[in-house]
Amino acid sequence: TSNGDEGVKEGSKEIKQDVNGTESKEKRVSEMKSQVRKVLVKGGAAIDVECVEKVGVAHVYTEGSDVYDALLNQTNTQNNNNKFYIMQLLEDDDAKRYSVWFRWERVGYKGQTSLVPCGSDLCKAKLLFTAKFSAKTHNEWGDRKHFRKVAGKYDYLPADYSKLIGEQEKHEKAKKKPMPPSQLVECVQRLMKMICDIRAMEELVMELEYDATKAPL
Repeated sequence: TSNGDEGVKEGSKEIKQDVNGTESKEKRVSEMKSQVRKVLVKGGAAIDVECVEKVGVAHVYTEGSDVYDALLNQTNTQNNNNKFYIMQLLEDDDAKRYSVWFRWERVGYKGQTSLVPCGSDLCKAKLLFTAKFSAKTHNEWGDRKHFRKVAGKYDYLPADYSKLIGEQEKHEKAKKKPMPPSQLVECVQRLMKMICDIRAMEELVMELEYDATKAPL
């Protein structure tokens, strides 16, 4: 009889474990359902939405055509791993202060984060960014156009900034066009000039919608 009871208990335990496993899996699937987010793009790229300390008060640093923003991915089907690594060099909007942002985890999860302040030392920020890129990919940041995937290391997923740059160029050209004489009364003209001056001081900001589960950025 005791053996039979043990068998029932073991069977019950197995059923309970299976139910818990199913619930856990369903919870993970529910958490990873597609979520459409809106992000602010200043200049060349959007600051990672999880970098709450800098969203709205800083922008991704650009130097010529170089946008210091990198999304890395590592997929291992044997171990069922699909990981991401986000790297961004940030510059404050109101001063030449720099920081480097990192976020990493399995795709579908917020993950771990690190924001490293570099003060006014741009060289330090660049070195930190490029060294991390090299360590994670075994490729050099300055030679990423000829990127070669290294086994066991992260892959680089290049972003297409051409559309954003094109929009910025259109914006700049539009600002340079001579304005026709205004037909508004003087007080309204003064109000409109004040509004336009404020907007001219800000960088071009666009709203983008993206699937947060398909792209962790």
